[in-house]
Amino acid sequence: MTDLIYNHITLRIPGTPDHLLINLYGLLTCGPSAGEAFNLMYNLELACRTQVDTMAARDDWCVPPQAVLERTADLYQPGTRRPYGVLEWQAPAARWARRTARRHPA
Repeated sequence: MTDLIYNHITLRIPGTPDHLLINLYGLLTCGPSAGEAFNLMYNLELACRTQVDTMAARDDWCVPPQAVLERTADLYQPGTRRPYGVLEWQAPAARWARRTARRHPA
């Protein structure tokens, strides 16, 4: 199965081993927790939508200066900030646990 998937990978995003775009299948993200993987997927999907919307505008792109691009890339390097999803995932996970407990009492 792994070889089949690797044969269909259309894009490996440099510097981000946790994002893959797989031809005919879609997007795949992995993270140390479900919350982090969810937020990685959300951000990847948002980036894809932004790319499609930008291309559909059929206008000249406004590319930020190189210094802005480098600073932004630096801010998103691993270990620079707290990973998204670590704290944000706790509330939805607790809500899901409560709903599951009500539907399937012990």
